[in-house]
Amino acid sequence: MPKKRKPKKRKYNKLNYDPEKYDWVNSKEGGYPRRKKGTVKPVRLNTVLQFNAAATRSTNEAAKRVLAKLYPFLQYLMLGRTVVKIAGAFKKSLAQSGRMDYSFLQGLDFQPDYTLQDIVNELLQIVEKDGVLFVDFPAGAGFVKKHSSLPTGYFVELILLHGDPAREDGLRVDSVESRLFSFEEEGYVECKLSILLPEKDPWMVLVKVSCLMGRGMANTGKYYALKVIRVGKGISNLD
Repeated sequence: MPKKRKPKKRKYNKLNYDPEKYDWVNSKEGGYPRRKKGTVKPVRLNTVLQFNAAATRSTNEAAKRVLAKLYPFLQYLMLGRTVVKIAGAFKKSLAQSGRMDYSFLQGLDFQPDYTLQDIVNELLQIVEKDGVLFVDFPAGAGFVKKHSSLPTGYFVELILLHGDPAREDGLRVDSVESRLFSFEEEGYVECKLSILLPEKDPWMVLVKVSCLMGRGMANTGKYYALKVIRVGKGISNLD
């Protein structure tokens, strides 16, 4: 049986190639320089890639504006890649309608590891009527999970973020807060919250559950939940 011929090794000197024009590639035959893409012919992107490349910076900045505006409500939360998800949602709305809105943020949990479903045992009842969003939240013993023996109570907030995220200083926040509930309250306790929606601005409404330990706030993310429960495009007043 004839012996297998060993591939000849390429003879290139790694010290002599121009790293600004070439990439160094390692292979079984030895290393060699390869011309960088775009240095001979310009790299052509397809339409989708061109759009994504052009929109990335603006959507990333818009997502950071959203988190900056919501900062007072984000203490102790473990956000993970939430800013990336918000930027991706803005990119989708930009591609669909030509402007950024909150359409693709419906249902977003700001804490991927501690969702609203992880802390609330019942579904919220949400009704939008005559420009007002009404939310019935199931309160009382057994409706909100404690996760440990440490929490003593909790409260609920509705948070309205509205405005154009593509503009500097284009965002506004309003919120309403429930009373403090004790984990010892028996049976179903009524918790009704409502918030007035903007007529023209794109908007999203979030619900937040926050637990207390004694007289202070809980200091870890598992005792909180923050979720987008309703979004609206509004009537554009930016044209």
